[in-house]
Amino acid sequence: MTNLIKKIMALLCAAATLVTALTAQVFPVASYKDLPYGESGAQKLDLFLPRANKSACTAVVVYIHGGGWLGGDKDAYTSACERTVKRGYAAASLNYRMLNEEGISWADMLEDITLALGLVKAEAAKRGVFLQKAGLTGGSAGAHLAMLYAFKNQAVSPIEIAFCASQCGPSDFTDRRLYEESADPASIYSLVSLLVRQDVNPATFEAVTPYLRAASPAAYVNAGSPPTILAQGMKDPIVHYGQAVTVDEAFRAAGARSELILFPNSDHGLSSDPDCSERYDRLFKEFEQQYFGY
Repeated sequence: MTNLIKKIMALLCAAATLVTALTAQVFPVASYKDLPYGESGAQKLDLFLPRANKSACTAVVVYIHGGGWLGGDKDAYTSACERTVKRGYAAASLNYRMLNEEGISWADMLEDITLALGLVKAEAAKRGVFLQKAGLTGGSAGAHLAMLYAFKNQAVSPIEIAFCASQCGPSDFTDRRLYEESADPASIYSLVSLLVRQDVNPATFEAVTPYLRAASPAAYVNAGSPPTILAQGMKDPIVHYGQAVTVDEAFRAAGARSELILFPNSDHGLSSDPDCSERYDRLFKEFEQQYFGY
């Protein structure tokens, strides 16, 4: 009877192992939704991990949504996260406190990224994935935060920032073209006023320039800045294409690596230059392999 029980147990274990292996093949991505990393209802993230070869996964791509620091949601990057995991990396998409919460500024949003990265690292480790490097990316306002964190806060990041990728992210709030050459200058002035918690308009511009510079990713570029991809539409009515050029020039002056891709026919959505989109996707994967190390 004892031998029979042992055989049955061995068969059950083998069956469980087979089911686990088959599940990993059919459903290679494990997702963990709405993980809280703070007390605000906005401080939640989605984490995506591989079901197989967990020990080989040591890097994560973190997606930060856009929406003018007032809207948007992490769900916009669910499909991108799933594709990232299928390439062998972990992925995370995060929500963060925005300007519609009282007193919140860009500094609070950077604090949220630190908290979120800490949770990503801890939750992945609980599940057998030990993360050593991260790539930060996003679009528009999310790209601004990705760049600002990568260039300014890399020293305090719970995970080493290996590279950054921006799609139409504002980078220099001291550049008047961002306001005056936009489709709606008054709205941009108002939005940036909320972001820096100062009254920004043509009359006050010089006085508040230090606050604008403090929120500008371009101001923090140095020789140690993580390698960065910059994608920008030249017909963007929201973020002037000069914003990406400014960051690229700052990288070149510092002797650091940046790759600038200007989309000549595209607006803020980067949808009218398929050749440029293909180049961006190809370059992003090259950055993953080179700076994640696999």
